[in-house]
Amino acid sequence: MHGRDLQAWLEKAARAATDVPASGTEADAWKARNLAEVCLFTIAFGGSPDPVDTMVSGLGGGLPGPGADRLRRLRQHLGEAPSQYDAADVPTPQITPFGSRDSHAAALLSEYAASLHSGDQPLQDILSVQNGLGASKIREHAKARGVGDYAHQVVDTTLPSDLLWRAWTFLPWMGPMMLAPKEELDLATMDIWWGIHNGFHLDHMAGLAAQGSDPMAVEYGEGMLVSESLTMIGEILAGARARLSGSTRHMAVVASGIRERILRHPGSPEAVAKGDEVSRKEFAWLPTVASAYISGPLHLIANDFVSHLIPTAVSEAILTQWVTLERKDKSLRLLRQGAQEGQR
Repeated sequence: MHGRDLQAWLEKAARAATDVPASGTEADAWKARNLAEVCLFTIAFGGSPDPVDTMVSGLGGGLPGPGADRLRRLRQHLGEAPSQYDAADVPTPQITPFGSRDSHAAALLSEYAASLHSGDQPLQDILSVQNGLGASKIREHAKARGVGDYAHQVVDTTLPSDLLWRAWTFLPWMGPMMLAPKEELDLATMDIWWGIHNGFHLDHMAGLAAQGSDPMAVEYGEGMLVSESLTMIGEILAGARARLSGSTRHMAVVASGIRERILRHPGSPEAVAKGDEVSRKEFAWLPTVASAYISGPLHLIANDFVSHLIPTAVSEAILTQWVTLERKDKSLRLLRQGAQEGQR
């Protein structure tokens, strides 16, 4: 392993992890969540925890939120966690209400998801994403993603799956890579989650590197929000392709994923009504992140997928796909019209 290169990269990542577009308790919870990801990669690649320890110490101790719990548990894999990793005595924040922008976006996404619903679909064979299968799905769906044919690495991990949230990154000496947890999925879900969603994350970083930009810009903070919005665009397009090909199980997976993102926001009416555990425990601390999964994709759609954090070639490729598919798919066309109207 590139020892010095690895430690320099971990130091850079730990600094980037604390740059978040939020303030107060949300910012502290977000920083802890990000540093948990740096700690995850420290374990995966055999690095020293010094960069993470230094940043945690600089936060003044007492970390809030579920990300802080993951951070402490991950740090224990590298030896006894220093006292600065102790939990903060901070109650779960009050629910952030749905704003008008989120409400409009959620309505449009819900309508699109409903258009994909085709009743309960039987599961196919349930298989592990490890031992190269997740990686093969990423390669297999490169043409469907349509934003570049990039090399990538997938590395299996024995860490408990609940310690992995964002498991994708970009190593300067290796390129885009992904950790594969002990996760079992049916093949259609693996097609969408790995072949499309995770594949888009890796392509996004590779595209930035190809144009001379820093891939780490989309791993944390504002850039991560853009990257998650972009991968949802990929899922939406996959839903349209599945409808045109009659792949009802894939349609159901896309629809379920869209609904789950809306439910993540603790202020969404559906989450409030159901008392959703994930939204309350994870995203009550991170309302900015929760909103990005809802309004973020609609913002990209309305602006022809242009962002300073998305390579021009990627934006143009996605716009071409969208325009081509919406000629055949009315729901996709209505979604873009609704997104554009919401920006006016």
